[in-house]
Order: sequence, then structure tokens, then C-alpha cells
Amino acid sequence: MMRNIPVCLLKSSIIVSLMFFSASCKKQQIEKTYYYSVISKGDTIPHVFFATAISEKNGIRKAIQYRYNVDKNAIVDTLIEYYKLKDKELYRLRNQNDNEGECFLSVKTDKCVVFNHLDPILNVALCTKHCFVGKKTVKAGQESDSIEAYVFLKEVGQQESVTSKVYYNKSFVLVKEEYIKGFSPEFRRELVNNIPEGFIYLLNSNHR
Repeated sequence: MMRNIPVCLLKSSIIVSLMFFSASCKKQQIEKTYYYSVISKGDTIPHVFFATAISEKNGIRKAIQYRYNVDKNAIVDTLIEYYKLKDKELYRLRNQNDNEGECFLSVKTDKCVVFNHLDPILNVALCTKHCFVGKKTVKAGQESDSIEAYVFLKEVGQQESVTSKVYYNKSFVLVKEEYIKGFSPEFRRELVNNIPEGFIYLLNSNHR
């Protein structure tokens, strides 16, 4: 039975400026926030949403990711990551003071890029591999025009891995992700214009 989930229609843009930062945070304001839904196999509506708030300062990208569970009406995870964009490559930084980092995504090579890291939720060592396979015109959200996206095959895990196809815009911001195979239920993650009102309320409350 389909559940009634209140949503707030954000018609102006997929990319929504967050205006709730305090004056003390003006040196590194949130510039853009991207919203995603995740639909798992067997579901007709999403039960998980993400908000990724991205800011840039001195060439360093800070991405704060919030994961919202509809059934719990709660933000269940918050993850902060740092990146640096270098000539069609995205480098993942270990922390905000790391100026070099390791290559995470690249469209300059036909070789796969491997990034070893610690899963912040499971606290286990993982390996994330991205293999660039080309470009494709895709819809970036529910009501937007089509864009040319970079397409990668993504594999996460060690012995038990999950393979998916991921699409990024030219600024290396995720557009969508599609499950292919592996140790996980099937899922689809994509940009959306609509998110639950409860999620919006919690995001605003989190930054008052």
C-alpha cells in the first residue's frame, strides 16, 4: 500500500541555495544543495533521500551529505568530505588541510581509478573503483533539460562488492546512480525536485 508522504515542490531549480547559515559562517557559505531520492527494488516510492550541500573555498570543495529516512522521519547519517578539482580529475582529500589528496574520478585515462578508504558507517576498509566509460546525454532531475554527463562503472567493496553505473556532470557532481549487480538490493539514486517536508524542516533546524 502506497504511503502518503508530504513533499515540498522546489520548482525554481534542482540546485537550491541554502540561506540559513549564520553570519559567523559567511566565510564558507553553502553555495548549492543537491537533493536525491533512492528507490529500492520492490518499492514504488522512495524511503530514503539525500541532501548534499557543497561549498567551495580556496579551491577546496566541502561536501556535507545528509541521509534522511522517511519511515523514521530522521536524518540518520551525516558525512563530510573534501575534494579538489584538477583538470578533468576529482581528488578526494583526507581532511580539509590535505592539499594533494588521491585521484577519485578521472576522464583523462582509460584505466580504472582505485581509492582505498575507511567506511565511516561500517568502520571497515573498503575499495572504491571508478572506470570511465564515456559520455551520455541524460536528464538531470525530474523537470530539467538534458545534460551531457560523464559515465563511470563504480565498484565498492572487497570480497563482496556492489557494481553500479554512475553519472556525473562536468563539475563532478553526481546526477544519478543505477545498480548493476552485487551484494546489495537493487536501487536507483537520482536528482529530484521534491523532498519530504520533514527533511526540509530538519535541514533548516540543523543550521539555525
